[in-house]
Amino acid sequence: MVYGFGTRSSPALSSNCIAWAQQVHSAEVLEVHCPGFAGIGDALVTRAAGVLLTVRTADCLPVILVAPDERVVGIVHAGW
Repeated sequence: MVYGFGTRSSPALSSNCIAWAQQVHSAEVLEVHCPGFAGIGDALVTRAAGVLLTVRTADCLPVILVAPDERVVGIVHAGW
């Protein structure tokens, strides 16, 4: 499992493996099965190998969640 922080110009990022959401302040968790637009919400989770979950932050916090025994990762835009 690989996790970490970067910017949109990070060299390791390839646009064909990134999943993202239209972020709103909500409790909506989106399950991601493949790269691309996942929907409208504030958290992404996946079991899919090779999919990079992304979140944009300004004054809110990014939270990375990992459940290695379940092979699940998630990222949350933790605001309001």
